[in-house]
Amino acid sequence: MNQSLTTGRWRLGLGLSLFTTFLFGLLPIVLKGLLASLDVYTITWFRFLLAALVMTMVVMPMSRFSYTNFNRLSVGLLILAGGSLCANYLLFVVGLRYVTPSTAQVLMQLTPILLLLGSLLLFGEPYSLKQWLGLGLLLLGLILYFNRQLNTLVSQLTEDTIGILLMFASALTWAIYGLAQKRLSQWFPATFTALFVYWLGTFIFWPLAEPARLLQLDGVIWLPLIYSAFSTFLVYWAFAEALNHWAASRISAVLALGPIVTVAAVQVISTLWPGWVQPENLSLLSMGGILLVITGSMLSALGQAQ
Repeated sequence: MNQSLTTGRWRLGLGLSLFTTFLFGLLPIVLKGLLASLDVYTITWFRFLLAALVMTMVVMPMSRFSYTNFNRLSVGLLILAGGSLCANYLLFVVGLRYVTPSTAQVLMQLTPILLLLGSLLLFGEPYSLKQWLGLGLLLLGLILYFNRQLNTLVSQLTEDTIGILLMFASALTWAIYGLAQKRLSQWFPATFTALFVYWLGTFIFWPLAEPARLLQLDGVIWLPLIYSAFSTFLVYWAFAEALNHWAASRISAVLALGPIVTVAAVQVISTLWPGWVQPENLSLLSMGGILLVITGSMLSALGQAQ
């Protein structure tokens, strides 16, 4: 976003970006813990349902769109966006059964890279030298992060391999959603597209979910479950609001700090509530890999060609 299109209140934009990063960083830890009490379909259905209800009550009255914008292409893209985000939510939670929260967060740094590459291929958007360098650093960081399992990952179908493939698929489906959303913006406001997607996800996962299990949950489990759903809405709001005050490239660079939030939060939560998530024993090489992934993601965001 061009600086002239923002308010220039960069401190507020930075604060909202950090808030978004914090929510993103905690999410895989929360979802990992919920898997001990609920199945993936019920978790995903509840997240979509609560987000849909909140957006219907709060956002929809303020949204403006014309029914004349519905045509074969726009409806097709709405369905593609909805199906892609549904797949993203499900694949992410399923992947957490096999990998740690930190691994999930590191792999999701592929999302903006895939989105940029998709924009290059589909929309002909320029890809600068800094962005290619960022991609190289990110891939090198992934190699360093998985240095202990590298031989096993490429030679055997282990649980780690399955989890990594699921997380890559999750990142890919989000990028597809982002590309569809980018095209849909010429017909509908982002709030309407999000509302459509959340209700679509609610109805898709309803037959697979077990709502009755929610009534059997311990009261304490409801807090992280509600957080997992509300964070969807809060992240959307904070990110959209940050775009009003700060450049999109700088916001994306801040969001790249998500893995650091996750790694730090895992250490704190595993100490305070050892039954929720297991501590992670990351080597210095793996930590260096995380830093390279973050650097590469930031460089790709900040190097976006104007």
